Amino acid sequence: MAGHRSALPDSPAALFCILASRFRQGLTTLGATVTITAHDLARPEQVADLLAAVPAEHPLTGIVHTAGVVRDAVIANLTPGMLTDVLGPKADAAWHLHRQTAHLKLPLFVLYGSLAATAGTPGQANYAAANAFLEALARHRIAEGHHALTIAWGWWREAGMTRALSHTDRHRLRGLGLVEMSVAEGLSLFDAAVGSPDAALIAAPLDRTAAPGSVVLWGLDSAPSAAPASPLAEMDEQTLVDLVLDHAADALGHAGGDWVDADAEFTSLGLDSLTSVELRNRLNGATGLNLSIRSIFEHPTPRALAHHLLLQLGDRREPS
Repeated sequence: MAGHRSALPDSPAALFCILASRFRQGLTTLGATVTITAHDLARPEQVADLLAAVPAEHPLTGIVHTAGVVRDAVIANLTPGMLTDVLGPKADAAWHLHRQTAHLKLPLFVLYGSLAATAGTPGQANYAAANAFLEALARHRIAEGHHALTIAWGWWREAGMTRALSHTDRHRLRGLGLVEMSVAEGLSLFDAAVGSPDAALIAAPLDRTAAPGSVVLWGLDSAPSAAPASPLAEMDEQTLVDLVLDHAADALGHAGGDWVDADAEFTSLGLDSLTSVELRNRLNGATGLNLSIRSIFEHPTPRALAHHLLLQLGDRREPS
C-alpha cells in the first residue's frame, strides 16, 4: 500500500472542521461531553442564543475567546470594511460576552490577544487596535470585580492564523526577534498564564540577539538610540546601488542582493506595501537619512533609489 502525507487544508472552514473533530474526539476520550455549535458572536442576539442553550445542569463556568481575523494593510490602504472584519470577531464579540455574562461572576474569562497590540507589527493597525481593546476590557473586568486575562500571543509555528505565513512574512517576524513556538509550548504557556493575577500577559518566545536595536520589542526597557551619523557620506553611486540591492533582498527574505536586477522595478521583485516600509526603515538605519515611504514609490528601481540616496547624502553635506 502506497504511503501518503497528510496535510492540513488551506480553507479556514475546512481546517476548523478538522480541528473541531479532533478536539471533540480528544475531550470525549477523557470523559467530557462536547457540543460544537456555530454562532456569530459579533452579533449580540446570537450571543444571547448561545448562552440560552447552555443546559442548567451544566452551568457556564468559563469562557476562552480565541476568535480572530487578519486583514493586513498599511494604514493608507485600510478600508472601513477591513476594520469591521477584524474588530467584529475580536472586540465586538468579547464585549458582548462580557456584558451578557457579567451577572455570572465567571471564575475564568480568557481572551486571546496578539503581540501586535504591544509591538505594533507593520501592516496590522486594525489588528493591533482590536487586540488592544481586549487588554483594556480585561482591565475593565478586573476593576469591576470579575476574572479576566488577555494573553498576547506571539508566533505559533503549527497552528493559528500564522500557519499560512509567506516566506517574506516569516522573515520579517524573525527580524523583529520573534521565535516560533510549537503547540506544546503554547499550551504550556497557556497553563502558566491562567494562574496569573495579571490582566494582560505576553506569551511569545523572543530572541533579543536577532534584533538588538529593535525599538519595537525592546523600547519598553531601553530608550532608542539616536540615528547614527551616516558612514556612507563619501560612498559612490555603485556602492549605494549595492546597498539598496542587499537591503531589498533582506526585506524579501533572500540571502543576498546578487539575484536582484538593479534596473528591475521593485514591484516586479515582489516588494509590496509592507516590505516597502521595511526597506525604507533599513535604508534609513544604514544611511542616517530620514527617507519617506514615497521615496520607494517615486524611485521604483534599485538604481533609481540609489541615485536618490546619493543626492540626499550630498545635500546633507552642503553647508547651511
